[in-house]
Amino acid sequence: ALYLRTDIFYKILPAKYEDDKLGFYKIEWSDEEMLVRVIEERAFESDKDLKSPSEFWTKYFPESIEMKSSLDYILSRCVKKPRDLIFFIQKCIRVAVDRGHSHVTVADIKVAERSYSENVVSSISWENEVRSVSLKELLIFFVQSQEKVSFKEILEKFKEAAVPRELADSLIRELCILGFFEIQIADEEFRTVGDPTEFKIADLLVKRRTNGDRSKTVYRITEPFWAYLEIQHSC
Repeated sequence: ALYLRTDIFYKILPAKYEDDKLGFYKIEWSDEEMLVRVIEERAFESDKDLKSPSEFWTKYFPESIEMKSSLDYILSRCVKKPRDLIFFIQKCIRVAVDRGHSHVTVADIKVAERSYSENVVSSISWENEVRSVSLKELLIFFVQSQEKVSFKEILEKFKEAAVPRELADSLIRELCILGFFEIQIADEEFRTVGDPTEFKIADLLVKRRTNGDRSKTVYRITEPFWAYLEIQHSC
């Protein structure tokens, strides 16, 4: 089997010669139980004092943070990929150890979250297809923005960043596919898109909802970017 990153796969897909010769399976990590299992099994194998994999959270992490369990909070602030969850957890533990704590505190998680969020902002640039624009530099112009932003507001940010108007649509598409934006497809319903096909479907739903009026399109900045960009949010 050959494993490819999604963005790389969709770049080489148009070059295929025969559809029936290219069988593939897309690995989805939207199931949070699968993500948690990755962490718990690793912890259980390395810490023989744990009586069960799930004890990892009660032994090393605070009971709650912002009215959520530590696990739910971290999941809500993390890109839904094993490597991201592992990085976040390791950062929490590293911060706690450096501070001389016997377990991870709420403050430790907050420090780790900002560091993780900065890493997400930096890493998004490596997957950018619009090479004439630095996504990391562009995202800085969203500092202290509201969680939900309109199409018009995004264009204003792009203008402030000196991004040509003709690149706006392709950049918004790219930021959706890379997970920075979710797209509003119904009242209070925002959809995450992870590849070009999912974006086309969501974009079609938006056009139907707004009767093709792009100015009525609303996007939502996702949680992994909140801490570093100081996004103003309601939860």
